[in-house]
Amino acid sequence: KKLWNQIGESPIGAGLADSGGILYLTTNPKTGSFTVLIRRPDGITCMMTGGRGWADIESLIPGRDL
Repeated sequence: KKLWNQIGESPIGAGLADSGGILYLTTNPKTGSFTVLIRRPDGITCMMTGGRGWADIESLIPGRDL
């Protein structure tokens, strides 16, 4: 909730990890911030990493670095 309420990030994707947990990716398109979370099978959610400069693949220009 803190990511959504204070940082303005919202989920854009999720997937089932090999470990049985659920991986979530949240982003804020206005600021470019992003966070990767994993929710373990026991219900505990952990932040794996976060950063700045998120860009959707569709918005990248071919031949241009991130």
